[in-house]
Amino acid sequence: NPHAFILFKGSNFATRDQSFDIRTALPTGVTFGDIILTGNAREVVFGKNTGRTAHTGTVELVSAQGGSAVIAVNAAGIAEQQ
Repeated sequence: NPHAFILFKGSNFATRDQSFDIRTALPTGVTFGDIILTGNAREVVFGKNTGRTAHTGTVELVSAQGGSAVIAVNAAGIAEQQ
């Protein structure tokens, strides 16, 4: 869904425990753009207790007004706007 994201419990989205899903809608007029993660992943999975991830890369958010922002996720699990 280009208009929301889901925080989930599990080793990946497909096999997650859906009873723990937390769905968050993006603000009106904002959608996901390019998602460029290692291994062509479509999700970022953070390690329990460490927060580390093997799914590093960038996620773009695009505004209907033409602006955009890129969020970079590093191996330590830190997400920062570029």
